[in-house]
This record gives sequence, structure tokens and C-alpha cells, in this order.
Amino acid sequence: MIWPLVAFVLWLLATTLTARVSCPTRQGRAALGLMIAGIPLLGWITWLAGPVWGGLALVIGCIVLRMPIARLVSRQDAKQTLQEPAE
Repeated sequence: MIWPLVAFVLWLLATTLTARVSCPTRQGRAALGLMIAGIPLLGWITWLAGPVWGGLALVIGCIVLRMPIARLVSRQDAKQTLQEPAE
């Protein structure tokens, strides 16, 4: 049971380092990569440690990845606003 939790802590460290990246395109790509890597990790934790630990890992992962996702969505909204023709 210890290995999935160690992998989760390493994943959390990777998300912290990703948040420190200043380039927005790299940060968005890194957040996407972390989400893709987090899905099997979440399944592994749930399978070996149980649904309570899996749910806790899901909540922590959503909290940690909330800001990169919110920035990516707001950036996309800003691009669409700039591309709309003026009336």
C-alpha cells in the first residue's frame, strides 16, 4: 500500500513544480500531462488502498490542479473574445 502513496506524493511534488513554471503554454501542457498521469495513479491508489483513500486522493488532486485548469480556461475565453469581430 505504500508505493501508490509514495507515487502520489511524487505526483504532488510535480504539480507544485509545474505551478512554478512561468511560461503559460508549458504550464498548460504540463497540467494536461499531470492529469493524464493522475488517472491511472488514482486507480492504483483506489485498488490497493480502498475507496476512501482513492476519494481523498481525487479531492486533493482536484484542489491542486484547480488553478492551472482555471487559468487555461480563462486564457481560452480571452482568446475567443479577442477573435470575435467588433460590431
